[in-house]
Amino acid sequence: MSQMNKSFLKFTTDFGPLAIFFFYYYNSDKNLSVAIPPLIVATLVALAVVWFFEKKIPMMPLVSGILITFFGGLTIYFDDPRFIYMKPTIINILFALALLNECIWRTQSEEFWVNFKVWGMLPITIIFTGFQISLINKHKVDE
Repeated sequence: MSQMNKSFLKFTTDFGPLAIFFFYYYNSDKNLSVAIPPLIVATLVALAVVWFFEKKIPMMPLVSGILITFFGGLTIYFDDPRFIYMKPTIINILFALALLNECIWRTQSEEFWVNFKVWGMLPITIIFTGFQISLINKHKVDE
């Protein structure tokens, strides 16, 4: 595959699902419940196309696709847009944590990095999870 075709493929698979989402959102009187299913399908198709041509899926589109599918599905299931609103926040938090980890392992000793992973990242993860419990309990399905 030529470089131009790879660039076009990347552009199409990166922005195609977003364009489809905008199309359905603005042609359904701004209804997220109508726009999210095509976004999920387009995202999964884009990931499949990347896999077909590249035989691998880069980490960022994969993580984004998983989060779009997961939080989009929760938004539809619970009929609550807050779930899809959280997706960008979670991606940004993941990037911030990855950047912080990168800075620490490049500038600090191995011992400092190990202590940070245990005594820094673990409490951050536990606190983040703790903040999600009330939201999960609020929307859990009683059987």
